[in-house]
Amino acid sequence: MGIRRKAQIAPILASAKQQGIASEYHEAGHILILSTGPAPQKTGGIVAVITAGTSDIRVAEEAKIIAEEMGCEVRTAYDVGAAGIHRLFPALKPLLAAHVFVVCAGREGTLPSVVAGLVDKPVIGVPVSVGYGYMGEGRAALASMLQSCSVIAVATTCTSTSADPKWRSASAKEGQRSRGPSSCQADQRHRCGRGRRESRCSGSCSRSR
Repeated sequence: MGIRRKAQIAPILASAKQQGIASEYHEAGHILILSTGPAPQKTGGIVAVITAGTSDIRVAEEAKIIAEEMGCEVRTAYDVGAAGIHRLFPALKPLLAAHVFVVCAGREGTLPSVVAGLVDKPVIGVPVSVGYGYMGEGRAALASMLQSCSVIAVATTCTSTSADPKWRSASAKEGQRSRGPSSCQADQRHRCGRGRRESRCSGSCSRSR
């Protein structure tokens, strides 16, 4: 469940406790996990989550938590964007064993294309709604990733942009043209397929099938 305000947490935690539901809130990713089943079983999958800047970390943490709930090991490298590309190379070495790379970037959204040119694994670019000026608030990042000459998938988020109908419309139109995962709907429920453990989010989402 995607939650931005701490004031929302206390009543939910109290209600979950009364009903015997295990709960865990991850402040960095604004995610609350509610569970009536066992902890996720490890699948052996390794996911690398990378951000271009510090403003992308909240979205990255959300992706990290969802992947962990699906039983994956997650390795991270934050603030290693194209503005200081020298930071990327040493950070990338510990991540090379990953089976997939999730790369979050705002502004012009360069980093997913750069990473895709350096690794031989699938790369999912996540445009983050930050930045300003021409095509700000994630528009430039989305357009850049969809036009990347590197082979990447693109997963959009609806967090921080749901109040902007123009962005939602543009995102939906561009998403239809790409073959990457589509944007999620706010508070859409996702199940990991292992018992009744689940998470709900209002941002970037993953779903096991």
